[in-house]
Amino acid sequence: MGIKPVTTDSQALKVLLVEDTASERLYISELLHQQGFEVHECASAEAALDWLDEHQVDMLVSDWRMPGMSGPQLCQIVKSRPSPPYVLMLTANADTGFLIQGIESGADDYLPKPFVPAVLKVRLLAAVRLIRLNQRLARQNHSLEQALTESSELNQRLATDLQQAALLQQSLLPAPSSDFDNWHCVSRFASANVLAGDVFHVFSISADELGFYLIDVAGHGAAAAMQAFSLAMTLSPCRCDWQRVSPANLLGHLNAQYRDPSHQGQFATALIGRLNLKSGECCLSSAGHPLPLRLDVEGCCHTIADNQCTGLPLGIDPKAHYLETRFHFSAGERMLLFSDGAYESQHPVHGSFGLSRLKQLALAAKPLKPDALIQHLFHAIHLWQGGSFQDDVSLILLCAPDCLTPSGRSHEQSAA
Repeated sequence: MGIKPVTTDSQALKVLLVEDTASERLYISELLHQQGFEVHECASAEAALDWLDEHQVDMLVSDWRMPGMSGPQLCQIVKSRPSPPYVLMLTANADTGFLIQGIESGADDYLPKPFVPAVLKVRLLAAVRLIRLNQRLARQNHSLEQALTESSELNQRLATDLQQAALLQQSLLPAPSSDFDNWHCVSRFASANVLAGDVFHVFSISADELGFYLIDVAGHGAAAAMQAFSLAMTLSPCRCDWQRVSPANLLGHLNAQYRDPSHQGQFATALIGRLNLKSGECCLSSAGHPLPLRLDVEGCCHTIADNQCTGLPLGIDPKAHYLETRFHFSAGERMLLFSDGAYESQHPVHGSFGLSRLKQLALAAKPLKPDALIQHLFHAIHLWQGGSFQDDVSLILLCAPDCLTPSGRSHEQSAA
């Protein structure tokens, strides 16, 4: 009965046969050809090494005893090279010690001579299975390395894009310290992610008026940052007439423009205010945002009542109405605006930071200069969170001049 080929793949495996005896070499070569291998022959180990310097094979079939370099010596050198072939060692000595030496030299299999062709076929069949398996693994590893390289390059591009987007987002924020006609403004900001859902600004509306807003979009990352950026652009003085439109109506306009394209129930809180630098009159309106703390010169901390100017967050009801409240700054009074990330953080042992703790710290730090006061609060919040911000934190401190004579101290409430 004939021996069927053991290699049936479209591309035949390449074998280097190393045998110093011509008759043996011819016989074994013929058997290998019959099994479907592409065979190259060498009469010595030295010639085989020279040939392998220029060529790659899948299998090396080598005799043990040859003039000059032996088969095990050839095997050791070949196995030390990158991507070595499968090695089948042939020898006329079936002693166990020879078997151990051959395997220790790096040979993958061992076949004593003389051998029955059917036995050689079985050994070759096992070799082909291992070679094909290794080839598949090599291809899979190559594909995996390519995918990892592409993924790494993509991640690097995304990281670069995120950093650039973060720089653009931060460019929307006001300077950490600025002055407006004897009024002083300081601010601090920290993001819980590369991109933040918080955005705020303080800017001149006219020579006598100041506009400010603080927006906090729920969530983190690119989606929240894009929403915050969009809302900030809607409130840009280039697009809104801050002199003629009240804060409550600005919130109404902002709420009507709010979009949640992914329909994930995303919403935002916002606080909008307008301040008369001459009289100290301030008009505020809130869409679910925490109301500011007022620190007067007498060492008291006041919070505006929630029902006076707080409406639904943006994105809840497109027809929501917003209220606004007006009050007058006293000479030397300070007003602290903040996002909920300033007081909703959790300490692993002591629990929530809390709004009451923020008030206590602000009151205790009242004698400090504005820059030192806000830095003190920022540092305390940072420490409470273990040095890693759990949520975006925005702090703005507006400081009235020491000499201020309001034209009146009326307090009124109106609907947008």
